[in-house]
Amino acid sequence: SERREERRLKRLDKIQKRQLRKEEKMKLREEKSSHMVYAKKLKNRNNLNIRRKVLHAGFGLFFATLNQLLPRDIMIPGMTLLTTCTLAVELLRYRKGFGWMNDAMHFVLGGTL
Repeated sequence: SERREERRLKRLDKIQKRQLRKEEKMKLREEKSSHMVYAKKLKNRNNLNIRRKVLHAGFGLFFATLNQLLPRDIMIPGMTLLTTCTLAVELLRYRKGFGWMNDAMHFVLGGTL
């Protein structure tokens, strides 16, 4: 009866180890594919997207107005910082581990992204 109990415990231990390994693999797959989810949701750039065009036009008018109203010594460093941050976000948002960035952008911009 002791041997049976030992065998039963070994079997349970093996099953638990298998389940843990399976859970770890699933977690890795989720991490790998989280950044791909948004890449698949994005529309073709050739798609006629009026909302995106209106958004870009709005930003263009906003920054053109700022350029006229703010002095040059304030505008240039501000735009340099904004452009650098925008480039960093665009380069990082499809990398593994930066899925939170896509979540934030979709929350703020919604369908215009």
